Amino acid sequence: SGGILLTRRGIEPAKGAWGMAGGFLNFGEEATDAIKREVLEELSVEVHVESVIGVFNEFYENIGDKNQRLSLTVVVFKVSLISSRTLAPADDVAEIGWFTDLPSPFAFPKQKQFLERYRVGSNI
Repeated sequence: SGGILLTRRGIEPAKGAWGMAGGFLNFGEEATDAIKREVLEELSVEVHVESVIGVFNEFYENIGDKNQRLSLTVVVFKVSLISSRTLAPADDVAEIGWFTDLPSPFAFPKQKQFLERYRVGSNI
């Protein structure tokens, strides 16, 4: 398929909303290894990292029971599927979809803004 591969979140925060597959790095883990691991965990497929297509920051307040504040640097990769397995969502993913137009609701506003800007200069 063409387009952008997105996941519908099966857990909070933003349960039921769409977003990019991914997650946090483990201590000492390289970002390229983390995206390979996260995609395998969330979608049951292996990917090849082709390039970094962008970096942006996200800021959250009042997270969890302790009202934590988070400042995240998000690295977005272009990847290609190398696994012959069918995409299969993990327990924390409610649904997987390929999109040329971004769906609603979207989990994280900065992700959506990034993808909207990226699509303007690409052929997706």
